[in-house]
Amino acid sequence: MKSVAAKLGKTMPQLALRWVLSNPAVSTALVGTLRTKEFEENMGALGWALSGEDLREIDAVFARHGVDTHPDIRLDP
Repeated sequence: MKSVAAKLGKTMPQLALRWVLSNPAVSTALVGTLRTKEFEENMGALGWALSGEDLREIDAVFARHGVDTHPDIRLDP
């Protein structure tokens, strides 16, 4: 994951938050901070998107560790 973040010029927390916000299986992302610096870093997850290639690369990392990033769930509109 560090290589994906570095390629995008983002920090790991920014990549993680962007991924969560991009994942249709996730309905809510709750983020807390203790310091202004953490808040400012988290704001770096906004205003950009992960490409299909980025998402496939992230999925491959999770798959190597047995994590299913696309669970068979039903999302109510």
